[in-house]
Amino acid sequence: MRVLRGAAGLLALAALSAAEEASAPPEPAGTGKILYEYWNGIEGTALADLTRHAGFPDKPSGTQELTAFEGPTERDDNYGARIRGYVHPPTTGEYVFYFASDDQGELYLSTDDDPVNAVRIALVPEWTDPQEWEKFEQQKSQPVRLEAGKKYYIEALVKEGEGGDHIAAGWVLPGGAKEMPIPGKRLSPYVKPNLPPDAAGGTGKILYETYTNIEGGSVSDLTGSANYPDKPAAKQELSSFEAPVDSDDNYGARIRGFVTAPQTGTYVFWLASDDNGELRLSTDEDPKNAVVIATVPEWTGPNEWSKFPEQKSKPIRLEAGKRYYIEALMKEGEGGDNLSVGWAIPGGRLERPIAGKWLSPPAAK
Repeated sequence: MRVLRGAAGLLALAALSAAEEASAPPEPAGTGKILYEYWNGIEGTALADLTRHAGFPDKPSGTQELTAFEGPTERDDNYGARIRGYVHPPTTGEYVFYFASDDQGELYLSTDDDPVNAVRIALVPEWTDPQEWEKFEQQKSQPVRLEAGKKYYIEALVKEGEGGDHIAAGWVLPGGAKEMPIPGKRLSPYVKPNLPPDAAGGTGKILYETYTNIEGGSVSDLTGSANYPDKPAAKQELSSFEAPVDSDDNYGARIRGFVTAPQTGTYVFWLASDDNGELRLSTDEDPKNAVVIATVPEWTGPNEWSKFPEQKSKPIRLEAGKRYYIEALMKEGEGGDNLSVGWAIPGGRLERPIAGKWLSPPAAK
């Protein structure tokens, strides 16, 4: 083997190093900004107060671009906010995310640049101080493997009641370097796809029925009851695909009606319930053609969309303007109870729960 010594060797090594550096792919970078949206005049501290609001997600009170993954601090009371866009990992490896908010908040990350594949990776159950990253165990994600050169959809939600307010996300890069919050050079804002106008929706309501004095936590306990399906103890109409929370023990519930597709394309549905739940969708308006597309095998928290893989449906193609029969069942034993359904509309729009504007109740008998 030929060995270069002295000045000639140093020059050769420098040339080799320069060649390697030139051949290495450039570190992927964002645009320096990420989108921040807010909805004013919403009371409460739970995220459900934001996601149930008539203006969420398509009609924010205002928007702005941030230069880091951190929203304004103490901007207002009684509002909700969302930060969303794309994160660009500088190197391939395992990342750990941290999240802070006041009040309740959640952080979602997709497996790619599609919002449909986003899952919750961290949350704040109550509130933290600004950039207080370790108050709750749930603020820290599990290690997530990301690839350099790719961008990943990321979204954070916060619901502020009164007092202090903030929202921020940070991460630890492979090798241990911390960026808290994530700087703008790793971020780019969400790009809304160019789609035709939405088709006309539904009437704004869907039917909710309850069946009381039924023990057990399985949907079969409900469907095996003598009063099911024709003799509910009570019924009411809901303005979104979400039932009242913590309303009773030892009962079953059904939400049913029609969902109208705003766009032609592929949809994904989610189900959350406590306890056991099932979501059924028809190929048309006929309930006889409905099949189970998602389930909750045990229980979830309210609007907890990613606890079990069975909660998420396979992609389903729907036609704009067409109505489809939809039905969600839940059986509550004791403790907390909830039932809600969300979907992803073509173009990456997430509605969790589904807004009333796409829903219609069944015809009265």
